Amino acid sequence: MPDNIQAVVSPQEISTSATTAPSLQIDMELDPTVNFAMQQNDVPIVQSLKITNLTQTEIRDVQVEIRTEPEFAMLWKTQIASLPSAGTYHLGVVDLELSPQHLLELTERVAGIVHVEVKSEQTVLAQTTSRIEILAHDEWSGLRSLPEILAAFVLPNHPDVERILSRAAQILKEWTGNSSLSGYQSKDRKRVLEIVAAIYTAIQSQELTYVNPPSSFEQCGQKIRLPHRIFENKMGTCLDLAVLCAACVEQAGLFPLLVLTNGHAFTGAWLEEECFQDSASDDGLRLKKRIDLEEICVFETTLLTGSASLNFECAMQEGNRQLDDLDAFRCVLDIQRCRKSRIRPLPIRVSGTSIEIVSTPPSTESVIPQEAIAPDFSGFGKAQQADLLNNTSGQITETPATRLDKWKRNLLDLTMRNRLLNFRESHKTLPILCPDLYSLEDSLADGEAFKILERPAEMSAGQPRSQELHFQRTGQDALTELIKAEFSAKRLRADVTENELNRRLLEIHREARNSLEEGGANTLFLALGFLSWYETSDSQQARIAPIILIPIELKRRSMLEGFRICLGDEESRINTTLLELLVQEFELRVPLSDPLPTDEHGIDVQGILNTFKHAVKNIDRWEVLEKAQIGLFSFTKYLMWRDLEVRAGDLARNKVVSHLINRSNKAFVNEGELPQVEHLDHTYKPENTFCPLSSDSSQLVAIHAAAEGKSFVLQGPPGTGKSQTITNLIAHCLATGKTVLFVSEKMAALNV
Repeated sequence: MPDNIQAVVSPQEISTSATTAPSLQIDMELDPTVNFAMQQNDVPIVQSLKITNLTQTEIRDVQVEIRTEPEFAMLWKTQIASLPSAGTYHLGVVDLELSPQHLLELTERVAGIVHVEVKSEQTVLAQTTSRIEILAHDEWSGLRSLPEILAAFVLPNHPDVERILSRAAQILKEWTGNSSLSGYQSKDRKRVLEIVAAIYTAIQSQELTYVNPPSSFEQCGQKIRLPHRIFENKMGTCLDLAVLCAACVEQAGLFPLLVLTNGHAFTGAWLEEECFQDSASDDGLRLKKRIDLEEICVFETTLLTGSASLNFECAMQEGNRQLDDLDAFRCVLDIQRCRKSRIRPLPIRVSGTSIEIVSTPPSTESVIPQEAIAPDFSGFGKAQQADLLNNTSGQITETPATRLDKWKRNLLDLTMRNRLLNFRESHKTLPILCPDLYSLEDSLADGEAFKILERPAEMSAGQPRSQELHFQRTGQDALTELIKAEFSAKRLRADVTENELNRRLLEIHREARNSLEEGGANTLFLALGFLSWYETSDSQQARIAPIILIPIELKRRSMLEGFRICLGDEESRINTTLLELLVQEFELRVPLSDPLPTDEHGIDVQGILNTFKHAVKNIDRWEVLEKAQIGLFSFTKYLMWRDLEVRAGDLARNKVVSHLINRSNKAFVNEGELPQVEHLDHTYKPENTFCPLSSDSSQLVAIHAAAEGKSFVLQGPPGTGKSQTITNLIAHCLATGKTVLFVSEKMAALNV
């Protein structure tokens, strides 16, 4: 940010002969740095200038001058007709004309000053001097000043960029038979990805060497090697290489990104013709969500150097991994958005007043390495497009339909006590290490069972092997590859120790069994995918809600063998409570409903999660986490909710339900008197009464009234034979050809 400079100068400090001269205060906001890129893109260095009269006397004919040392800017003057007593005159942004020749010819950083002087009738009333750093023509000031000025160092028209693109076109023709660098004309994200991969491989063929950048360059800035210097000296820092790759991507008709983290920089590219709303953003989550939706790719540019040259797929994997630590994220710069803001590339040649920057061709012609085979993007493109529904809403008056909606909402607990909305890890949950949620659901749907094991010890903290070093040398994440290998062997790894795993599995198994025995419903699920959401825009605590719930069973043949999980008998379901919360609290409708979309193996997990990703991609801080957890989730009222959701028409044919839906504000129509006790023997013959248990006359009244379709409430204190009456009622109605639905909250009552 600019420095705020204040100067208060008394008359005695200026002139001993002018003891009655007024006092002034100068307030100046000055950018701490200036460079050639700022001059070329009309960035003012004096962003605000104010002159305040500290006396009770009006001052007339005030002259203000600004000069610089060395003379990197022209002398600036202005006149103020009058400064009222105790008044402030705002000069605003000062259009200080910078010298392009002086700034372009600088090859090293120079300390300079900006001097402001205020006079009246040749008498100096106040003055102040502020330090400013004048950077070399190829030096970036870092994030402390205008971050987006880094886009000026992305030079798509540089001759060496053209040469790289020519090489990339050859590689692209070998891979696909089509050498066209056609930008977004194909409307095919996979084709765009192939173009970026070919550019990466073309630069990789130059056999460059990586150079460590200066410490904290992202804040303090650094010199940036332009393309001709990179290829002359065959070396570059992470920022040099990131800027070079961005220039090549832009010249190919694509929209590049520059990603800055703590002490590091790498490149990205839009896979569709779009850009962010801001030139620079410090919200790393906004970038990650677009990557998850396959709208953006990022890739690690240091991996194309000779010491660690790995293919483009490895570079993408490492680029994604760099974004796992959002605390280290500093900024993403959208070059296309910068161009819309008129931040132009540095001129390669400036006629008349500046030196020419001409690239020097390399002494030997590089060849495409034999190992530069076409990348495998077969797994790309599965992200399904999903549009948000129109969220317009109007005045709602209560109708039968809205009354049903109210019932359904009341059946779903939308408070933060509900684990379906506010999931928290506990001793009754188990985090599963699974890099591929889709394959896990497919395998369970195909009838596979998986053994649960503890977290693998390889390459973890305290182990002698380094996971990061292994990746740099092989391009493979050792832990991920190990987990995949375990998955192929039908073993799942939990993110807990062995002792903790056994304790949690026993607790989960015991609780799930009790729930099934007492409530008659399965509560054990494998949650796939979680939505991280916030209750308000100002909330600091993220809430985590599961998205897909797969019913599972925990089985164990013996104490020594351990637990296995397999698919349960129920259907997989979406978290309907979460869907209802999004509608009620945020007017956000995610276009998902029962039955859930399916693929060749069960439900379409990837399609469902991508639908959620599209729904929340423009909501700051919200994201879809591709994680798995085993846990206990209660759906006590879910079946009732589902009946209202799916079978409302059938339910409405019942006269009681129809009354509650359509005429709930009126009294229920009397259906006639119940059978009279004194006339039971005459009206209902014993041979037409089917009661396996003994019953008295009051109980028989209820049994025959139910068989005749009467609606009533049967009540009585404990020990008066309610369960016995219900048993006889069910038997009698079944014998007369009726269907009976018996509902109880307790499994014990069903057994009775």
